Amino acid sequence: MFPEVALTGTTREDVGRMAEWLGDGDVNAMWYGLGDDGKPLHHGYSPHVLVEASDEELNLVVDNEDRKIYSVYAQEGGHIGEGQLAVDWPLLEAQLFLLIGRKDLWHHHYGTSAMIRLLDEAFETLKLHRVWV
Repeated sequence: MFPEVALTGTTREDVGRMAEWLGDGDVNAMWYGLGDDGKPLHHGYSPHVLVEASDEELNLVVDNEDRKIYSVYAQEGGHIGEGQLAVDWPLLEAQLFLLIGRKDLWHHHYGTSAMIRLLDEAFETLKLHRVWV
């Protein structure tokens, strides 16, 4: 049986946890690694910058209709990761990104559960035709 997860809106605290997780060498090695400046790379925004941004700047990123950003929460365990759908509305398709930042939950099917939720969101809620990774 897969663990229960939920997709929620992303808060400043969630962005802060993403920055912490991406600061871990194991996590960023599984993601996009480090940039030339030595800071962890992330798709769509820089958690290390956004966590310090104004509320207006934060909202512009997390409420973007073309890049849906979701925090992944476990039924037991709180915030465990982030999923994104970078939507190309004219084509009704999206690129999907998913990171489980909590290393203690790796290999316990949380990523699978979150992937299913993100695909449900893409096809059932957003009515997209295609999703790719």
